[in-house]
Amino acid sequence: MQKTKERNHFPSIVECYMKQHEATEEEAIDFVRNQIEDVWKDINHESLVCKHIPRTLIMVVINSSRTIEFLYKNNDNYTDAGEEFNEHMKSLFVHPLSI
Repeated sequence: MQKTKERNHFPSIVECYMKQHEATEEEAIDFVRNQIEDVWKDINHESLVCKHIPRTLIMVVINSSRTIEFLYKNNDNYTDAGEEFNEHMKSLFVHPLSI
């Protein structure tokens, strides 16, 4: 979160929650993580019971959500990709899979 402050971007959801609820950073992060967990439960449930939307469209939404979570779960890997993220990308797209 410190890097976000240094870049003078818009405030993060954590910063907004802290200000609005007079919460600590840790409390705000816990709140956001719980919200994300609840949304994943909703997405998974709806993907199983929804019959009027084509499965391929549902999978586009789910896979987009997975991508966003992967990019932002622990760090802002979109803006500042760390070594762990780079190694993961290499394992997916550069290094061959052993069969």
